[in-house]
Amino acid sequence: SENNGDSILRIGFLSGVWAGFGGSLFDYPFHRPAQVFLLAVLLGIAIALPNRWEKGETARPRGLWLSGIGILLGVALAVVSVFLMWQSNAKYVAQRLGFWGKTSLEIAGGDPGRAYQALATAQDLVPGEGEYTLWLAYYYLAAKGDPNLAIRQIRRARETSDNPNRVMLEATAQLQRNDYLTAGQLLQFVGILEPNKVGLQFLKGRLFEKQQRWKEAARAYLAEIQNSRRTGERSPHLEESYLHLAGILEKQLGQYEEAARYYKGFLETLGDRKPTYPEARLRLGDLSLNRFYDLESAERYYNEALEILKDQGAEQDAGEVEKILEDIQNRKERFR
Repeated sequence: SENNGDSILRIGFLSGVWAGFGGSLFDYPFHRPAQVFLLAVLLGIAIALPNRWEKGETARPRGLWLSGIGILLGVALAVVSVFLMWQSNAKYVAQRLGFWGKTSLEIAGGDPGRAYQALATAQDLVPGEGEYTLWLAYYYLAAKGDPNLAIRQIRRARETSDNPNRVMLEATAQLQRNDYLTAGQLLQFVGILEPNKVGLQFLKGRLFEKQQRWKEAARAYLAEIQNSRRTGERSPHLEESYLHLAGILEKQLGQYEEAARYYKGFLETLGDRKPTYPEARLRLGDLSLNRFYDLESAERYYNEALEILKDQGAEQDAGEVEKILEDIQNRKERFR
């Protein structure tokens, strides 16, 4: 009937507006109340609209073909609405899985296996989102230690992600597989586009260190530290930059005072946090004992290192430190 046709057209109009606005403005399930509210408003508008085809002076005849178009339009737009609802739900689930997976890979004590499952599921839900592909590449690199699989994922992400970190991640993978030429080309490319990119100088330092270009490596690590200070943007590689720089200064360049300065700088970046391995304290203890002949400082650093080793259950290393502390006590006794 004509009245039924009018109802179908109204439903079609309603579904179309909902599909166009509801699906694009409210992407995630926690916005469902807003979508329901929008739907209620549109429904009220549709009911309030005058029936242009009611019998009377304004009546206009309408054929079956118009009713058919109304039915098809209503059904089609309703299907589009349902599809957009499903798509937004998939995006939300992928977002939550992706966040959980990334966090599990980044934090100490995370579960790499479950992180992989979460990221793989997120990628399947929204294959057009390259971010999850990149995080799968990070998983293969950091958790599995497989740079070849990581590079495959990174190159797959080229089609779906414009994330600038993609090139940096590939450079890291190339460094792991000892392809220094490709890694250098990638880092040079990033340097042209973003010379102050956070992490760039650290990766250059890693490249130079692997090539035993010690002075260039030291300059690169120092540049990463200075960039972090200048921009106020903390590099995720800041602590590693301090350790690598101090290690090169101590072991390769023989600049012991400078090395001690950057080992102490590393400890300052930690603040109240304790590292899983007390490398800086052990090196400061060794420098204090054997280069600066400062028994008090050496004893302090070794005692701090011993506490961390015992907390970590590293009994063998703790035993070695206890022997050094015993030797320090003997030296102090002799000098009294």
